Amino acid sequence: MMGWLREQRLPFALVGVLGAAAVALTLAIDWVPYRESQPVDVARVAAGDRGALGGAGFRVLEVSRIAGSSAAGAELEVAEDAVLLVARLEVEPGDAAERGVLPCTLKLVEPGGGVETRWATASFDSTSYRPPEGVESFCPSGSAAPFELDAVFVLPADAAERVELEISDLQELPRALRLELAS
Repeated sequence: MMGWLREQRLPFALVGVLGAAAVALTLAIDWVPYRESQPVDVARVAAGDRGALGGAGFRVLEVSRIAGSSAAGAELEVAEDAVLLVARLEVEPGDAAERGVLPCTLKLVEPGGGVETRWATASFDSTSYRPPEGVESFCPSGSAAPFELDAVFVLPADAAERVELEISDLQELPRALRLELAS
């Protein structure tokens, strides 16, 4: 048996090297686009202040946090252990209107020591919340006039106080804007 293993050591070594290379290549195919889609140059904006990205201006007007365990949370179909966070933004399209595309990828970020947790905006399946009349639920393309936008998120209750609103766009990466949310 030992003689056979010695004779086959080169094929076994090649299988090991090629297997490891295949795993590394498979992971790199997903990892590289993921890393390239993450903002690196983040401009932080204090609560209530206006920030700019891609020629558009953004400011948080108000923030509502509705616990799923509350009567309002139950009415909006928020999970018992979650919070519905609604950030109302004032958006001034500015120079971005000329391009026809607003930088409007919205995420909540829980900053941490090197590792950040991110939440995408809530879909209409995850809550029955609808913005009031005259308030947008998404960034309309081609809008030149200022408008208000409700960014809606469902997140764990224990993270609701430590999050910031991040605004980015593929055309603007690696730059992004991070707005502090008032408590």
